[in-house]
Amino acid sequence: KNLTGKLVGDEPFYDSSDADSFESESEGEIDIERSDILRARKKNKRVSYDPTWKKVVWQLNMVFENVKKFREALSKYAIERGCQLDKIHNDQRRVRVKCKANGCPWILYASKDFKSSDFIIKTYNPRHKCYRTNTNTMCNSKFLAKYYKSRIVSQPCIKGWEIQDLVRTDMGLYVGKFVCLKARKMVLKKIMGDHVAEFSRIYDYRDMLLESNPGSTCVVKVTNCDDGKKLFHSFYICFSALKKGFIEGCRKCIGLDGCFLKGISKGQ
Repeated sequence: KNLTGKLVGDEPFYDSSDADSFESESEGEIDIERSDILRARKKNKRVSYDPTWKKVVWQLNMVFENVKKFREALSKYAIERGCQLDKIHNDQRRVRVKCKANGCPWILYASKDFKSSDFIIKTYNPRHKCYRTNTNTMCNSKFLAKYYKSRIVSQPCIKGWEIQDLVRTDMGLYVGKFVCLKARKMVLKKIMGDHVAEFSRIYDYRDMLLESNPGSTCVVKVTNCDDGKKLFHSFYICFSALKKGFIEGCRKCIGLDGCFLKGISKGQ
């Protein structure tokens, strides 16, 4: 009677002192059936984490593709829940996290499964005894760059205080202006490329233009610095088709206009 309602499974439970507990002549068959049932019960159903979920809900034996996906879900959960989490162990093989609040029993541990190479949750205590906070260290520039990527791409000149207002409205968190500006810089650098690396290949770009457009004019002008490095000054292009069109069909009048560059390099 004490175990009524506490057992899980389809098989009834018999104590050794009960009258219904008996030995059968086909003991071997029963043992085979019981072993099959026990093996079936040991198979835990694993749930794969889906990044498109609107809300992160943890579960034992939840499977992640790798440790990076697990950390991303962890940051998303901490910001949604409004709690400060502390990563006790954090490497490629295991991640153990607990709540920073004093006396809060919430804990989460996941490690790599060597058989499948998946990242699986092994320990989880879902209880929280802490209050929601308006600051979170996991809401960093890397998280904001991924969360507001589409907004920054569509509005590359967005101000730092505007991103602060978005974070305050959407997440109820306060982040510094420097963090917001760094997130914007990360997004723009990813979509526009590294301008320093591109300037170093400007001669390659000139050679490709002349090779693909015979008869064109392309001039690169640089200045020599004191340390021996060359500094970019100007870049001139006149395609062969434009030359022919100007000579054959245009009037002998040249108009000049300035174009202001509003990207990373600025200039006119």
